[in-house]
Amino acid sequence: MCGSGSLVDFLSMPAMPVFCNVLWDDREAAVSCDRGDIVLAYCEDCSFMFNTAFDPELIRYSQRYDNCLHFSGRFRQYAESLAERLIARHALHNKLVVDVGCGKGDFLKLLCEKGPNRGVGYDPSYVARNDIGALAANVTIVDDYYSEKYAGHGGDFVCCRHVLEHIERPADMLTQVLGGLGGRTGVPVYFEVPNGTYTIENVFVWDVIYEHPCYFTAASLAKLFAASGFDVSSVEEEFEGQYLGLHAFAAGGDAAGSGHDGSGIRAAIDSFTAAFGEVVSRWGTELDSIEKEGRRAVVWGAGSKGVTFLNLLDRQGRIEHAVDVSPHKQGKFVAGTGQEIVSPTFLTSYAPDDILVMNPVYEREIASQLREIGVEARVRSL
Repeated sequence: MCGSGSLVDFLSMPAMPVFCNVLWDDREAAVSCDRGDIVLAYCEDCSFMFNTAFDPELIRYSQRYDNCLHFSGRFRQYAESLAERLIARHALHNKLVVDVGCGKGDFLKLLCEKGPNRGVGYDPSYVARNDIGALAANVTIVDDYYSEKYAGHGGDFVCCRHVLEHIERPADMLTQVLGGLGGRTGVPVYFEVPNGTYTIENVFVWDVIYEHPCYFTAASLAKLFAASGFDVSSVEEEFEGQYLGLHAFAAGGDAAGSGHDGSGIRAAIDSFTAAFGEVVSRWGTELDSIEKEGRRAVVWGAGSKGVTFLNLLDRQGRIEHAVDVSPHKQGKFVAGTGQEIVSPTFLTSYAPDDILVMNPVYEREIASQLREIGVEARVRSL
């Protein structure tokens, strides 16, 4: 990110699935999926973390890619709150909103409904879905990468959520965003990424995936935007600290950072490295105990965290099923390990003894769903 050569490797995860959010129609294809190595390094100068073994040629996004979290009520609540806050903060009423990497369009739809606003989204994985409601006439989705070909298309507000961490050279993407504004200054932007500090400080190893070559701290994110021509207003924690939301404006020349200091991340990385093996070993021992005692366990969450957990700990298939509330994932198979993905109602007949919740932010919602369908099991969050 900053061009420094002061890099320190601190984590190695070989032969991980290239895609966590591409699911498979049969178990054999899932187990045979493409794999890549993860070697995370830390820059001593700017606190940026990235996968030095990342190969962009392995990554090709298509309509098979699906990381939509819209089916969780807890996540919808967050998305609606965020949309309302952005609209209020930037007076987004009857404006043109550009969403770079809009996924299936659910968040862009919220911004346009609640404004009201007009919206244009860009994403090669877009596919129309009825489950988020039909897109209104004031929303257009372009099923393509946002690039120089769309320069000058403008926008009164640019939103980009959970995309930048997928880009090997994030500064190049920010140059494209500025180019798309046609030289206009003062245009507000909001970028959201996973919080690398949260991952490191909480030893949340399940957040590390091949799709993400980049892991940002508040300091490194602010420095990147300032160096790329944005005036950074703030970098704020979102979604119980798991995300970082950056607010900035397109600048006309010298740009200002937000004053975040990344000097403390090195100590946290040292602790993370020491604790990584302990966490994986502890959960490996737990899965051994579950198997020896004849208990049934399922993973709840067939997204990135669930795929990483299973590929680190259960390539032999001691866990048979992963649960997910998304109907588009049910009936598919987990990349790398091949567990079948099932709906929550499947558990009424399967009767698991242990439910391993991949993200603690959803534990209360999951416990409520289990009570509704009459499933009694020990629920534990990673």
